[in-house]
Amino acid sequence: MVDNFTTTDGGAPAPSGERSLTLGPNGPILLQDTYLIEQLAAFNRERVPERQPHAKGAGAFGRFEVTNDVSAYTKAAFLQPGASTEVFARFSSGNSGERGSADTVRDNRGFSVKFYTTEGNFDLVGSNVPVFAIRDPIKFPNMIRAGGRRADNDCHDHNMVWDFWTRSPETAHLVTLVMGDRGIPKTLRHMNGYGLHAFSWVNLGGEISWVKYHFISDQGVQCLTQAEGDRLAGTDPDRCMRDLHASIARGEYPSWTLRVQIMPFEDAKTYRFNPFDVTKVWPHADYPLIEVGRMTLDRNVTDHHTEVEQAAFGPHNTVPGTGLSPDRLLLGRSFAYADAHRVRIGVNHHQIPVNAPKVPVRSYSKDGRMRVQNVSDPVYTPNTVGGPHADAARAAEVGWHADGEMMRAAYTLHPDDDDFGQARTLVREVMDDQQRARLVSNIVATCPMASKNPSYPASSHTGATSTPSSANKSNKASAPTRVVEARRDRLPACAEQTQNRTIRAVFVRFCVCSHGSQAGQIAVEVVHRGVPFGLPTASRSWVGVVLRPPRMSTATAMPAATPIRLSMARSARNVNGSAGAASWVMSMISGVKNQTASP
Repeated sequence: MVDNFTTTDGGAPAPSGERSLTLGPNGPILLQDTYLIEQLAAFNRERVPERQPHAKGAGAFGRFEVTNDVSAYTKAAFLQPGASTEVFARFSSGNSGERGSADTVRDNRGFSVKFYTTEGNFDLVGSNVPVFAIRDPIKFPNMIRAGGRRADNDCHDHNMVWDFWTRSPETAHLVTLVMGDRGIPKTLRHMNGYGLHAFSWVNLGGEISWVKYHFISDQGVQCLTQAEGDRLAGTDPDRCMRDLHASIARGEYPSWTLRVQIMPFEDAKTYRFNPFDVTKVWPHADYPLIEVGRMTLDRNVTDHHTEVEQAAFGPHNTVPGTGLSPDRLLLGRSFAYADAHRVRIGVNHHQIPVNAPKVPVRSYSKDGRMRVQNVSDPVYTPNTVGGPHADAARAAEVGWHADGEMMRAAYTLHPDDDDFGQARTLVREVMDDQQRARLVSNIVATCPMASKNPSYPASSHTGATSTPSSANKSNKASAPTRVVEARRDRLPACAEQTQNRTIRAVFVRFCVCSHGSQAGQIAVEVVHRGVPFGLPTASRSWVGVVLRPPRMSTATAMPAATPIRLSMARSARNVNGSAGAASWVMSMISGVKNQTASP
């Protein structure tokens, strides 16, 4: 029979779990109660700093098995035919998620996989959507802060995130996906995973290819509506974590099929848009999906803290046959993630069992806090006493040519580079009418919460001014409406040729109703040659390719069916809060392309 007695952290029998050591029954606690001190000191240090971001997560172990031959593209051992590799996967809350946040908040989710290969650990650190919000890592800290909490009251504020999004038009594609149907996965099992970036593969012949990773859920993709997500956030905030653990416990093992897109090395130089722009996807028609293998999760963790909270993933963890790319966000993440783990869980976090490779480690890194496996002599290189040495050929680092002057600049534009094109295609050609309506409903739902905060007024330095609502003038019973006008000198020409006639808008006005029966509705008004054209206020009326005014002035001498098409790609950066949400949507669905991609 195994003893089941409590011990101290040193392994000695514990004196009591219910009574402190005191001087008499009513006397003071004594300092020599070392067990009490041990318990309190350990409790004070139980928590490590939470991740920044993706703080809340769930994980499980499993295996990845190769089902298709891709050896023509990569020499990575774990991707060769018949290979089977142990994996650990972690799924996490989004950019704004905290450890206590609900699992059904609308946001992109983290999707990370650690492959314990025979050549070292390979980490794929991705998301449940195929694109990211920004393309330059210098914007990353501010992007996360915008989705976080205010400095004054420590509360979330939709104005902050919309303020950032509307001033960063490269976010359009991600925001369209997150605000659409896939913004709230039903469970962690019912979402896809994507590597986001273009990575590199190299084969035995030294040929380099660019690759994108797609983990397609074998359970199918299922999502919740905003109403369902809101309800579950209050009744079962840990729903997704609980579901993953329970499904594995009852033998319903979730699985994902890994497929890749492969681009020949030379294609990247001349492709119609920058293939290393993480805000864009590669069209499947140009680079079809190729099956690689299947990941099955079949073993739950036994301790969340040591196996999930202390799990550390980083894009810098590559193995021979795999590598990074010129994607500047990927290169920034390769440093930031590794450094974050050093700060959060220690310089020797790679020795924690969940992070430790399954192959011998012969490194010259030594000492530091919590190191349990230290190096032996010699502790330096080069040496003449038999110490390990680097083998460049075996490492097979992937490189590419680059030259130019040192500067801070956006990518060189390819012919089809713009910020709104793929988001617009998603809305106009992929979504149906009901999906478009839900997209608008989800966006508008954030507007009343954003517009109530007076700390983010439309400011003069952006070229926007607040004015009374014309709708309120005509309807005294309606509630106050926030109005933002974009000045003419800040608005690009918005034009469409119709019967050899060009319509140019002097300004566009967005009215976001905050209260009453019209709460959340957005009124759009175009003023042309001094004549205002009121557009429908119902959200479904203005989500489409063109906007058709309900009436036209005779001063324009045009038929009532004449479409007016708006492009707010630049002016969307000049408005705040909920009005920014409105103008951002207009940018996304407009037919006029933003010719200047943001940095």
